[in-house]
Amino acid sequence: MIADPRERLRPWTWPIVMVGGLLLALRWGFNYGLGNQNTYLLQALRKVRPSGLVHDWLAATCEDYHPVFTQLAAVLIWLDSSGWLIALGNVASVVAGAVAVFLIIREVCGDRRAVPVYLLVISFVGIGSTYSVSGSYIFSTTFQPSTIAAVGHIVALLYFVRRRYFLSGIILAVAGAFHANYLVLAFPLFGLAHLFTGRRRLLVRWLAQLGPSLVPIAFLLPLLLGQTGSGNVEFARYIFQHVLNPQHYLPMNWLDQFVVYYAWCGLALVAGWRTLTGSEPARRLGRVWAASILLVSIATLLTTVVYLPVVSQLYIWRLAPLTVLMAQVFAAAGFGRYLFDGEPSISHRRRAGLFAVNAVLIWYVFRYHMGEYRDIHHGLMIALNVAFLIRPWLVHVLAGRSHVYAVVVVAGVWLTAAMAPTLDVTSRSNLITGMPSDEQALYDWVATTRESAVFLIPPGAGNFRYHSRRAVVVDAKSTPLNPDQLIEWYGRVQLVSGIDSVSNRNEIGAGYTRLDSARVVRIGVAYPFDYIVVRGNQAFAGMIGFEPVFQNGSYRVYRRTPSA
Repeated sequence: MIADPRERLRPWTWPIVMVGGLLLALRWGFNYGLGNQNTYLLQALRKVRPSGLVHDWLAATCEDYHPVFTQLAAVLIWLDSSGWLIALGNVASVVAGAVAVFLIIREVCGDRRAVPVYLLVISFVGIGSTYSVSGSYIFSTTFQPSTIAAVGHIVALLYFVRRRYFLSGIILAVAGAFHANYLVLAFPLFGLAHLFTGRRRLLVRWLAQLGPSLVPIAFLLPLLLGQTGSGNVEFARYIFQHVLNPQHYLPMNWLDQFVVYYAWCGLALVAGWRTLTGSEPARRLGRVWAASILLVSIATLLTTVVYLPVVSQLYIWRLAPLTVLMAQVFAAAGFGRYLFDGEPSISHRRRAGLFAVNAVLIWYVFRYHMGEYRDIHHGLMIALNVAFLIRPWLVHVLAGRSHVYAVVVVAGVWLTAAMAPTLDVTSRSNLITGMPSDEQALYDWVATTRESAVFLIPPGAGNFRYHSRRAVVVDAKSTPLNPDQLIEWYGRVQLVSGIDSVSNRNEIGAGYTRLDSARVVRIGVAYPFDYIVVRGNQAFAGMIGFEPVFQNGSYRVYRRTPSA
């Protein structure tokens, strides 16, 4: 499957690649103002509307730790306040990532096998959702800084495979400017990959690959140093890793997720070994893959066997979805090789052995699958493995038409993988379905209040600040990264929840449900507010100095009276 320079892509290749990418993008829908966007878009919103959120401590006083993304998002929001341009930015990112994956596959497998292997890979990507260990991912339902940075890393991989190291480095630098974590991780990932390539011209290759990233590092250096130059660093790190994000930073909580991670690596080795070692472009991709596996494995050992919080803070597990993506390329290339070429030298005994090993690895992928299409994922992987096992018999039945058999298998897998997510696109698109009716009714009413109003809200109401465009005392989702500001956030949630030592996000919300008049008074003294929002089922009857002003099935709002 070594690329033949005399081969040319068929006229229908690019339409298939683009349609495949678009169907993959539909898997995540069209969304705006959800999840992480409630934090990442705040500064962009303030740039578009400077008079908004001026009394919100997070939006008005805390550092913007994704300033380049803020500039891009501000332009998109200014051009289209409905959010559709933001949502289409996510679609464009997924399609760009898919095209880059196709071009990598073309380098690794050659033109003849590029399209079928690509269709298999995007089937794996769509059904598996790109989720990997520690809640890491490449794509998600929302457009965010990590989306751009992850796609940039995929494109940088392409040019690394092509030995265009300086261009690859420039792409890494641009991608890293959008997300500092990716910027930092590019150094060990590609540094090791070049080291694995050999010592010849190693320094020159390092400088070409990583030199451009020094520019955004210099630009972001004050932000990076701001996380280490405070006397509150240790306590802030504890809050961030143990209270806010144990699902990201404490591997002992999710060791079982590594089963899928290493199962994909095993499938790549078993099914794709001949591809992995078959051409120089494949070997170059394999070096990055090996560097990624090594970094993730070392980081895990240094946060389980021993626990070094500094290693955990680097969040090297962000590389895990890229590891899996590269493994999927090798695994799909292996399946494609066997399906199309047949590998006549394989004995029946060896074919049965490969089938059995693949079956075990596929079972582990199924058993610990983290996406929503677990059964479909399992069925497709079994179908591919069975198709490999029975290929000699069926090709004989088809009078030797091996390509007919292979095309039917690949097309069936791809269409099945594309169909289920695409049919659900409306239900996972808040720009189509809108926000839940009671929630939207609350935001519509809040829009009638003065712009400078401050609200005390349930800590779990993470959408409130962004969609209502009003300041809040605090919520449990949106937090700063600066250590001193994170301590400020922690003090606010302690007071709002009534818990002196908050150990997780759930406690914050549970504490708020026990809100009483004494705590309301204490909160009002420390952080003056104008309105209280409570859930509809919360046992809160108001108090002297507050009057009910809004109610529906899910929410009640009380306003501070002038006499309060």
